[in-house]
Amino acid sequence: MAPSVNNNFEKLLLLYGLLIANAEVAMCQRMRLACHFRVL
Repeated sequence: MAPSVNNNFEKLLLLYGLLIANAEVAMCQRMRLACHFRVL
């Protein structure tokens, strides 16, 4: 693989990881809200 292609691939992986992390945080917050409403 050419260095530039490899670099782009690493950036894509990083971006994908950030997207997954954001999705997990959003899901946790939603679950937390659901728990609060359940308690109420």
